[in-house]
Amino acid sequence: MRSGKLRTGEIVVAALALIAVVFLAFLNLSGLPIRLWDESRLGISAFEMYRDGFSLIVNFNGEPDLWSTKPPLLIWIQAALMHVTGPGELPVRIPSAAAVSLTCVGLIYLTRKLGLSAYPGAIAALVLVTVRGFNEAHSGRTGDYEALLALFTTLSVWGFYFAVKTEFKTRKWIYFFFAMLTLGFMVKSIAALLFAPAMLIWLLWQKQLSAALRSKHTYIGAVAMIAVLATYHLLRENASPGYLSAIWVNDLFGRYGSTIEAHRHGFMYYFENFIESKSKPYTYTTIAGMVVVFLQRDRELRNLGLFSALMFLGYILVISNSSNKLYWYDNPVYPFAAMLSAIFLWQLALWAMALIGKKYKVEYYKTVAWVLVVAAGILPNYIYMISRHANANEAPEYYSEYHVTYMLRSMYNDWPIPRRDITGYTVVYDQYDAQNFFYHKLLDHSGRVVYRKHINDVIAGDTVIIWSDYARNQLLTNFNTELLWEEDNSRTQAFYVIPKDL
Repeated sequence: MRSGKLRTGEIVVAALALIAVVFLAFLNLSGLPIRLWDESRLGISAFEMYRDGFSLIVNFNGEPDLWSTKPPLLIWIQAALMHVTGPGELPVRIPSAAAVSLTCVGLIYLTRKLGLSAYPGAIAALVLVTVRGFNEAHSGRTGDYEALLALFTTLSVWGFYFAVKTEFKTRKWIYFFFAMLTLGFMVKSIAALLFAPAMLIWLLWQKQLSAALRSKHTYIGAVAMIAVLATYHLLRENASPGYLSAIWVNDLFGRYGSTIEAHRHGFMYYFENFIESKSKPYTYTTIAGMVVVFLQRDRELRNLGLFSALMFLGYILVISNSSNKLYWYDNPVYPFAAMLSAIFLWQLALWAMALIGKKYKVEYYKTVAWVLVVAAGILPNYIYMISRHANANEAPEYYSEYHVTYMLRSMYNDWPIPRRDITGYTVVYDQYDAQNFFYHKLLDHSGRVVYRKHINDVIAGDTVIIWSDYARNQLLTNFNTELLWEEDNSRTQAFYVIPKDL
């Protein structure tokens, strides 16, 4: 592998890229309130662990959680951060923003380690942080599993790449691969293993299967990983019986082989999402990168591109074959898509510079090429993403669903000034609303009195806030009411509840 001393141009480029990455990853991270489904559920579990103390058992509302059954690494990190920052959106989301940043660091290190200089890696980092499917909700901008999973899968896959490259003679890469794979499994269970078919193809392609099987470090790493994972799962089962049965359904073959929660889509679902929306504006640069790699004379760059393309396609094919498909399951492919885009953009810039002519030193030549790529191919989207993150506007179709959430958050934060003092009110629910429940937990912990009841538990004398049509119909059918105020075009209303016979 070609390495050598870092040149001044590379240092400046890498530093600028990392500053831009971290700024965008952490910009206004708490702008939107906690989101429904995974983020809010994880946030509640992390808060309960922060409040009650570290545990192998993940609780939800005081009971062992056998619905969200992923291993607890992310929740442990979130709970630990709450001891530093206090409960709120930031400790829930910092792990995701940090994971995005570290994944980008990994891309820069990768190309530098391969002797290709830091320039294409810095392009890949800037592409990745501005890919709308990667640095958005349910990934880098929210406290979900996906960004942290993508960090560890990316690192494990590249550890595997170097292990193959060194013919399994360098034990540090073998152990690095298994360590990152173990951490990935502790984030999102079997999802960490979904690159395995593509990695096996690469192993056979490079004729290194026998080398992998001959190395004792392969077996030591595999046994260590299995021991760690088995120990955790057995301890968790012993502490909370039924856990192993639950993960079989939720995380293993039940989820892959059958549709859960009606998430059924066609085989081309992830390909269509990638092309039409999630990879914007880099869809075609990724595809072009798959073509350009075949034109490379540089063996390192060609292998880097071929490997990235194989990981990208292999992973998507695996998840496309699953009966259960969710919009964010393709998140781990984006670092490889970003590398393919970077290869194309970098090659394009070098071709453009070649037309101008090599009048300057090689370092200056490459630095100018990098600036051209960033200015023309990335900067417009970077500016767009800054605006998008800084404003953090709620999508109109979700505003009513989160209207009460904003009220609860402003009561907890006292910033902005609470839009309405709802002390003593009871927020009524009739469906899963963990986005509101998260803030009820924080309000209760801080000693602020805002109650919460299911619609079936409402009694005369309650002062209630209603935000769903079903709960509103139930209330008006079973009680007389006095309307106190209303917001959001009358979709959120407050009533004083009066017995029906009065």
